[in-house]
Amino acid sequence: MLTLAEKILFILLAAGSLYYAYTGFRRVYLAIRRGRPEERFDRLPERVGRALWLVLTQQTVFKRRPLVSLLHAFVFYGFVYYLLVNLVDFLEGFFGLHARGGIWNAYNIVADLLTFLILVGILGLMLRRYLLAPRDFTWNPNVPLHEKARAGIARDSAIVGAFIAFHVGSRLLSKAFQLAGEGPDPFQPVASALAGALSGLPPALLTFGEHFFWWGALGSILLFLPYFPRSKHIHLFMAPINLAFRKEVPGALTPLDFEKEEEKFGAEKLEDLSWKRLLDAYACIMCNRCQEACPAYATGKALSPAAILISERYELNEILPRFAQGEESPRPLMDFALNEEALWACTTCLACVEVCPVECIYDGGDQFYIHPEECIDCGACVPACPVNAIYPEEDVPEQWKSYIEKNRKLAGLE
Repeated sequence: MLTLAEKILFILLAAGSLYYAYTGFRRVYLAIRRGRPEERFDRLPERVGRALWLVLTQQTVFKRRPLVSLLHAFVFYGFVYYLLVNLVDFLEGFFGLHARGGIWNAYNIVADLLTFLILVGILGLMLRRYLLAPRDFTWNPNVPLHEKARAGIARDSAIVGAFIAFHVGSRLLSKAFQLAGEGPDPFQPVASALAGALSGLPPALLTFGEHFFWWGALGSILLFLPYFPRSKHIHLFMAPINLAFRKEVPGALTPLDFEKEEEKFGAEKLEDLSWKRLLDAYACIMCNRCQEACPAYATGKALSPAAILISERYELNEILPRFAQGEESPRPLMDFALNEEALWACTTCLACVEVCPVECIYDGGDQFYIHPEECIDCGACVPACPVNAIYPEEDVPEQWKSYIEKNRKLAGLE
């Protein structure tokens, strides 16, 4: 399908795109490695398997905002399939593969319908963000936030949304121009419907349209790849990794040895955070669900779990080339990500951890149990229980006191 000149141009663009994308991802990797050591590599196969399950089922996303989560699922599952779609389109353009009829019918019907669903999903999400403008994407005025974050998030979301819409829309139009010349395909109903409106065009114009939008579909990937490491879209790679390396026991604090005089307690700058905390900043999708669940934020305090990670990400992006090479970060966290009010507003209730789509209460089989050593007695679970089954230990009714011992056994304390 492509001319020799087009093939040469594509190869040159692909080489440049992959080089700059590799450079960007390598800097991100080196920046994360700057973090302090933290052991998260135990039971690695189990961790990876669980992360893949959570990603593929999207169950962490569907914890809140069901309609938004459904639109996101359209885009997510569509893009998983688009790994195959883009490969087939590349083979069609470079080697003349004709993916139609026979075994290709099943592939084409899925590709065609998912193309439509991706467009529905991304246009719905963009409509919600930019026209409906919900409070999900705002912050209390007293919340500390990186000075470039507000404008940067809006710009980055627009770039990512435009890329997805243009990439997928171009692929649909390329197929429509192709089918307008070859005839409709019942296994590509959406593309065939568009092809009907194009069928009267001259053959030369149909060929031009097929080529132009093929370049729109695959060429847009080459243009976007160098930007990928700086965009919120990097969560496609970082979120599954982050899920794999999450704490096995949520909320458990790392013990501090105050006898070690050389140990530095707390975190003053980015490099004082653990590598996992730096990974958190890159895995964040900036959905603000953790902020929505935070009781401190809901009462007007300066704390926003989302703003902390977003601010860290924007600071990392600002200093990335130098930071990745080992230079010290120029300013403390309290200058751009936190202030004293936000710092002391956190009660470690874990509401943000529980709701985060990218996990003191566990499933013990025949009952749920609360880990006594992790519980901070914040009381958030008491009113949340739909059957009023949670009590402070001293208030447990006499007929249920046997469950206190059972709870400790399930937690592995006896």
